[in-house]
Amino acid sequence: MTGTLSNFINDRDMGMAGMNHKSKLHTLLNVTLFVAVSLVPCFSFPQDVVSTDSLLTILYDDSGWILENSTDTVQRIFSKKVGSFTIPAIMVKQTSSVSPASLISAIEDVGNYCSFLHDSYLERADLLGKTSSTIDGYQLLNLPLVANRHHIFRLVKHVDSSEGGIRLDWTPLPRNSKYIAFIDSMDAQYEHPIYLDMNIGGWEITTLPQGNVELTYRLLADPAGRIPGFLIVRANRITAPQMVQDMIHEAARRDRR
Repeated sequence: MTGTLSNFINDRDMGMAGMNHKSKLHTLLNVTLFVAVSLVPCFSFPQDVVSTDSLLTILYDDSGWILENSTDTVQRIFSKKVGSFTIPAIMVKQTSSVSPASLISAIEDVGNYCSFLHDSYLERADLLGKTSSTIDGYQLLNLPLVANRHHIFRLVKHVDSSEGGIRLDWTPLPRNSKYIAFIDSMDAQYEHPIYLDMNIGGWEITTLPQGNVELTYRLLADPAGRIPGFLIVRANRITAPQMVQDMIHEAARRDRR
């Protein structure tokens, strides 16, 4: 999902996307592109090693996370080794005074992500289906210097009344899901973007004793194709914090309405 939202370099069209500031993206690309292509062994994520439910359990296990850096007094960035995956999962935590209801409203508004996730390179975001417990969405990423990517995901909300926490997890839907006709139409319209089969993560909203909330974003994503792993790590450390800030800014806007 938003994440949707990792940054991608493919074996046939090296590049990156979904950055905090686009100037940072292009600087990083220009500095590392030649090295990535010429000197660095490429990497592919393991496929079909662990179920998506098991990966979500690992992501939400608080053990094993390593603090990478704090961008300011309210945001912290962590990484975690997950099984045989070479690229670590990333987690960002940020405190805010926005309301949980507005955060939930923004996260669930998958069809309008393009309007407030400004630095995600989303060209298109669609609400495909909704039930009382699930939301299905589509995302097309228009990445600089690389082939576009697209995917379909399912967002599910979990409420823990005993802990006062709310989780909104997303997992990928396979290309040959019930939305295959829609994907085929997007292929034809956007010149066959690369389909992302592995993009797992979640948002967690926790009410703090002082009345603020803590928003946590977790992500483990396969960028599809052979990639220099160190570039994905560096890109995620720029993208993920911005995703959290964008979501909080949108929640604050909804609070003011």
